[in-house]
Amino acid sequence: MQCLRCRAQNKASDEHCVRCGAPLRVRRRSDRFKKRKVVIISLLLALWAGGFAYVFRDLLFAGDAGKPAVSARQAQELKKKREDRRRELRRRLLAARKQTPPAPSTSAATARSASAPQAVAAPVSAGTSPPGRHQDIAINSGWVEITDKWHHPVSRVRAALLAGGWLALPVRACYAGWEWSWQGDDGRQGNLTNGTWIPGADVALWHIGGGAALKGLGLGRPRPGAPAAWYSLATTNTRATVDLTAAGPVSGDFLPIRLADGIDEVGIFVQKEQVVAWSFGNWFYTGYAWQGNAPPAAGISVENFYRQTFAGGREEKLAAAQPLLDKSDPVNVVTMLAAALELPPKLPADDTPYYLRTDKALDRLRQAVDDAVKAGQGRFVLDVLTDEVLVRIGDIDLLLSLVPAVTASRGFEAAIAMIEGPGHEIVAKGGVDVPAVNEQHLMLYQDWLQSLVSVKAVDEAWQVYDRARGFYPDDPYLHLLGVEVLIDNGNWQEAEAMLNARDYPPDFSDRVQLLAQKISNAKATEGSIEIHFEPYSDTIPVTATLNGSLEVDFLVDTGASMVTVPSSVARRLDPTPVPSYHGGDRIVSTAGGRVRAHEVIFDSLEIAGWTEENVHALVMDIPDHPGVGLLGLNYLGRFRMDLRNDEGVLYLTPR
Repeated sequence: MQCLRCRAQNKASDEHCVRCGAPLRVRRRSDRFKKRKVVIISLLLALWAGGFAYVFRDLLFAGDAGKPAVSARQAQELKKKREDRRRELRRRLLAARKQTPPAPSTSAATARSASAPQAVAAPVSAGTSPPGRHQDIAINSGWVEITDKWHHPVSRVRAALLAGGWLALPVRACYAGWEWSWQGDDGRQGNLTNGTWIPGADVALWHIGGGAALKGLGLGRPRPGAPAAWYSLATTNTRATVDLTAAGPVSGDFLPIRLADGIDEVGIFVQKEQVVAWSFGNWFYTGYAWQGNAPPAAGISVENFYRQTFAGGREEKLAAAQPLLDKSDPVNVVTMLAAALELPPKLPADDTPYYLRTDKALDRLRQAVDDAVKAGQGRFVLDVLTDEVLVRIGDIDLLLSLVPAVTASRGFEAAIAMIEGPGHEIVAKGGVDVPAVNEQHLMLYQDWLQSLVSVKAVDEAWQVYDRARGFYPDDPYLHLLGVEVLIDNGNWQEAEAMLNARDYPPDFSDRVQLLAQKISNAKATEGSIEIHFEPYSDTIPVTATLNGSLEVDFLVDTGASMVTVPSSVARRLDPTPVPSYHGGDRIVSTAGGRVRAHEVIFDSLEIAGWTEENVHALVMDIPDHPGVGLLGLNYLGRFRMDLRNDEGVLYLTPR
């Protein structure tokens, strides 16, 4: 603890400063609020205890011994009121815990239960009710579970089984279903076999095999102007009076009706112990009232419903592939999904089960394509996803995902052809421009042209540039590549005009300056002989034509005073000899020692179209270079030499 007078440090247990003796009046931080904390905690505990006692006062304080005795009838009434309060309190607590919504008061429910039969249901624990159990009406509730041919679950729908074995289901929940089973809350089981479905209707009635003798609520049309009672099949919620108001035209045997606020669960509307309408929770935002005959007559089997709505379409093919997708290699996955997506869809997009939706299948297909390409199987994927298949599938993102594989295996031209062919056809069918297609198309042209410029394939590069500018005349990168092609072709005048014909974004300033420098160099070396060699090479080879008839290989050698030619060349061309008395014979030092060489004169020596006449040369064979001559200073001295070792170019400009 620090002293406030002299700032000396003291032990926490000291009462006076050890340096100046001043009292240490400031307590430790841990002790400063100790009493205040105790008081606050005590108050909170007291408030909590008081609130608990008030809420549970009826349970905690059953009677008051200080009051005078009451009659037996009064005691019975008080006991009944306490029991009612306990039940009401239990419901409130359960509602607060979100185990069940608040229900009508106990007294009203007790009064109804005295005259209404109890629902048949499986035993449940005390204090809870199974979904859909109501004390004032007997409802045969349960679940309809629908699976496809490959035992994949399609949907699970809450429903009420009516007299004679009928129940209503939303049609969209039934698509792709091959096996339809009923699991009742009372333990009853069965299979749905046929129904009253009318094509285009949103709802249909279906019948359980062997359920003709089933008792329960009947089926009927709603009575005009009379309210109905609504009962939830998911919870114990009810609505005593609900008006049935039409919300649209009749759909098959059903009339859409408006749902009152708060009716957002699967349930039934009842008039005089007859079900006249249904709500389907999240399946529909409207209810549906029965408009057909009662009792209904089955007109279609479950199997025929499957064949009419699902069999032979894209969705069935996808359903068949589902069990195999996770067990197959990427190429087989591509094959299966492509075969399915080639087929036309049979279901409306909004009614297609989520695992059979086209967008999910396409996502899975694109992933399989990426996996196959990464595994080095891109060419097998391209054998499956031909141009015709891609057009039938009609997904431009799938086509774009194939571009890297096509480029790697077949080249830029094939990838561009795929975009310009099936790619543009898919975009045209969609009726909406896809910027990603144009971006990929332009990038391919840029990369293709750049690769040709890099190897100085001038003629092919100009053809590609001509094609590309037909699509993208304003692209600055393509424009500058065209300038570079002209420079490589030796046409610096057109290159300069093309470079100065437009303005460029700031990002291209470095490239523009580089091309301008190349044009300046081309100007300076116009009329020069260009001798190309491997950059940074120790030797510069060149081919020259002697006396206009024989091509001879030479090495540029600035250390040699004269041109040399092999003896085999001299014998073939028979050049003019220089007389001995004019110095025609010379002693020359070579790597192999001193040798005698004879001097001759060639009428002409031509390199890259430039001819020099009366060129003197020594006839001698260079060790380790048979058949090769040297270009010495007596020839090179006729030119200004510009050696660019990094570019691999030697310019010889006539003086």
